[in-house]
Amino acid sequence: MTHRLLLLTAILLAATPAHACLWDYDTLQMERERFPGVLEVMVGKFLRHSDEWYEWRIEDRQEKLAKVEAGELELTKEEQARLYDDWAVALSKLGRDDEAIAVIDKKAAAFPETGQYETHANRGTFLIHAGRLEEGIAEIDKALAINPDAHFGREKYQKLLVEYVLSKRELKTEWDQSTPFHKEYFSFSKFIEEQDDADYESAIQGIVGMMRFGEYRSPVLLDALGDLLRFRLYGENENDLSNDAKMLAARSYLLAAQYSDSEEKQQFWREAADDAVFYQSIGDGQNKRIPLADIELQLTRELEEAERWFEGVRKAELFWINNADDPDAAYWKKYGGQEIKVGHAFPRLKDHYTDEGIPKPLIAATIFGVLTTIAAVALIITLHQRKIARTENPDSSK
Repeated sequence: MTHRLLLLTAILLAATPAHACLWDYDTLQMERERFPGVLEVMVGKFLRHSDEWYEWRIEDRQEKLAKVEAGELELTKEEQARLYDDWAVALSKLGRDDEAIAVIDKKAAAFPETGQYETHANRGTFLIHAGRLEEGIAEIDKALAINPDAHFGREKYQKLLVEYVLSKRELKTEWDQSTPFHKEYFSFSKFIEEQDDADYESAIQGIVGMMRFGEYRSPVLLDALGDLLRFRLYGENENDLSNDAKMLAARSYLLAAQYSDSEEKQQFWREAADDAVFYQSIGDGQNKRIPLADIELQLTRELEEAERWFEGVRKAELFWINNADDPDAAYWKKYGGQEIKVGHAFPRLKDHYTDEGIPKPLIAATIFGVLTTIAAVALIITLHQRKIARTENPDSSK
């Protein structure tokens, strides 16, 4: 029995490097081509607003509604309903979801037949943000009954994500009862697989949509996105390993850890990120694992790039708030229709290594050090020889 177990272990260990070779080509750039815009949303380089903008929008929408009530401004019911939506969403963006619920309730009372889909969808989202998950699902159901395909089906996957979170609570799948290694069996990807009317592509779009229009730094959303990118099934061809995106998945888990305030969850997601790239290799056919530190370094650069870009957006918004007649129009005139991409500060990881898995910068630094040492030794020898020559022939220095 022991002999057979050892034999089986040897076979499994022997098979592991061959599996790793399959991931040599699975680079970040290829993953980005398969899932366009995902990295940008992860790191925050997409069209979004500053806190100052939302503060202005709250004040602006309140003023417009007050003018309508005073008879100083004439707007249709649809236009007034949208002002309430803008006001409520701005409050939610600032983390004031209880106030957002109160505002959307005012809208529902004033315009019960106008913008019903938006009313229920927004109210459901605010309730979910406030931790009232069951109530939120009920509102999302009402929105889906009106328009099941709106927002590319985002609400549908929002509901599924909440149901997934609730199911984990019911199963008592607590953090200390699970490990990243077994994450696949409790993942959001597995949950989506079990749904009759859900698919991975739409689920990814739905989660990315929630991040774009909700909170892109939500650990729950980042965890779900990481699961979908990491555990995506192979489809019709079980030998096709190009369907997932483990480099992006690792980034998603790392960001979930970064934005979490729980040390236990931080550790869990960091281990999940490391496991996600376990079979990712550096050199062609050499099976050298990609260090998680390399991915973290790239991610830091991507975040810094996004932050620099957004600071430019924020400064423009502050200028428009104080100077433009219509800040909304000014914003969309500048940024509407732009293709916003994270740049090229992160070339392919494998290009940083030799086929033997040795970092090329290390080789360059070593060569530079060796050459510098040789030059220094040569200089010392030359100076020493000159000193000896002057000692042996004092007249030569005159």
